Amino acid sequence: MDYIIVGGGVYGCGIAWELARRGAAVLLLEAGALAGGASGGLGKRGVRANGRDLRELPLMRMAYEQWPTLHDELGHDTGYERVGHLQIIERPRDLVGASARAWTQQQQGIATQVLDSAALCEREPYVNEAVLGALYCPNDGIADHTATTLGYAAAAQRAGAQIRPETRVTAIEQKAGRVTAVQTATAERIAVGKALILLANSAVPSLLETAFQLTLPIWSRLP
Repeated sequence: MDYIIVGGGVYGCGIAWELARRGAAVLLLEAGALAGGASGGLGKRGVRANGRDLRELPLMRMAYEQWPTLHDELGHDTGYERVGHLQIIERPRDLVGASARAWTQQQQGIATQVLDSAALCEREPYVNEAVLGALYCPNDGIADHTATTLGYAAAAQRAGAQIRPETRVTAIEQKAGRVTAVQTATAERIAVGKALILLANSAVPSLLETAFQLTLPIWSRLP
């Protein structure tokens, strides 16, 4: 295999699709069920620029362009809705910096408005009176993360990727600092061609520590 991806969440399935449709040989290994971890669950999550690290804004600008038509590309509903997003401001010191944040986002092509309390109450009449204002991004939205993950997985398989749920990777083999293979819980050895892509969330540190004596500051906050 050219690429082995460990982790069947939205990142893993999304990358599997992108690589497979470009002609790469891709194998995705997931310890449990697809979308069974952080990419699963009920409800919808934010496709938003508001509240993000500023370094992510160029990616968010690209996301604005991709999400409205992603369901057509995948042939699968993503539950995407462009509903806008309000980042509530409750402290005077945060209100002072709101204009600078809005200007910075605008420079990155992210439509952003600073709403004072009156404008916010006009938009959301039941907001607590202690709220001083908000940053409003009209192009932010929400999407069904489970449906999107499964849509990516199905599209990746149609493009030629192999996806194997219930296949836990337990070890990484390396030689002279280069990954050569992975081992599964059933003692299967799978050779790595071009690259190994680890997208298994809090399971990644233990794999890297054993193979490379590399410790990452990542841990699980929830069971």
